[in-house]
Amino acid sequence: MTHKGESVPKGKRRRRGKPPANKGKQLPSERLTVDEVHRLLRACSRRSATGIRLAAMLALGWRAGLRAAEVLSLRPGDVDSERGMVRVLRPKGGPKRARTVGVAPDCLPYLDRWLDVRRRLGVGPTAPLFCGIRGPGRGHPMATAYLRQALPRLGRRAGITKRCHFHALRTTMATELAESGAPLHAISSQLGHASVATTDRYIRKVAPVALAGMMAEHSRKQNGEAKPAAGQLSEADVQRIAAALAALTKR
Repeated sequence: MTHKGESVPKGKRRRRGKPPANKGKQLPSERLTVDEVHRLLRACSRRSATGIRLAAMLALGWRAGLRAAEVLSLRPGDVDSERGMVRVLRPKGGPKRARTVGVAPDCLPYLDRWLDVRRRLGVGPTAPLFCGIRGPGRGHPMATAYLRQALPRLGRRAGITKRCHFHALRTTMATELAESGAPLHAISSQLGHASVATTDRYIRKVAPVALAGMMAEHSRKQNGEAKPAAGQLSEADVQRIAAALAALTKR
C-alpha cells in the first residue's frame, strides 16, 4: 500500500497493459507565463517532504529546461550547485546525447531544500536525486506517471485554467531564452535537441511574441506612425488609454 502523492518503484504504478490516458493524442503546445510557474511553485506544500520534492522538480524542469524523464534520472552528484550546472547523463536518445546544461540560480534554493530533507529522511547517496521516500518505494526511481498526474492537480490548486504538464516548463524556458535574444544554437544545446532545426520548429510553435512585434511594426509603418522610443507610448497607445479612461468615468 502506498500513501497518497507518493511514488512507487518504476513500472509498478500503472496497471499492466493499460496505456497512458494521453497516448496517441496530439495535444497543443502551450507555454506557461512566469507568473503561472511561480503560482505552481507556491502551490507545492512547503511543509511536506513530497511538496518540497515536487517544487524542486518543477524548478529544475523550468530553470534547466529538462524533460521529465531526465529530471527523474538524475543522481545527486549530477548537480553542481557551485558552478550552476547539471549533468544529464541519461537523456532522450541515449548516452551518446549526454550533455551538461546551465541552471538558473533561483532554482538552487529549491534543490538545496530538497537535498536537506532527503538527507534527514536517510535516503542513501546512491539513490536517484528524486526518489520514493515512503514504504516500499523508498529510495527507488520514480515513474514519469507521478509527474503526469501531479501537474494537473497542482494547476487546479494554483487556479491555472490552461493545461498544466511538465513539458510546459521546458517550453517556457526555451521561449524565454528566445525572446531574450539568446542564440538558437545555445538554446538547442540546453534543450539537448539533435539539431538547431528541431529547436527552431519547437520555438516557432509557442513563441508568437516576435510575430506580434512584427505585425505591430507593420501596422505602424502602414499608418505612418513613428516607432516609439523605449518606454515611450505611441500616439495610438495614448488614444487607446484615453478611450479606456473615458469609458471608466462613464460607469
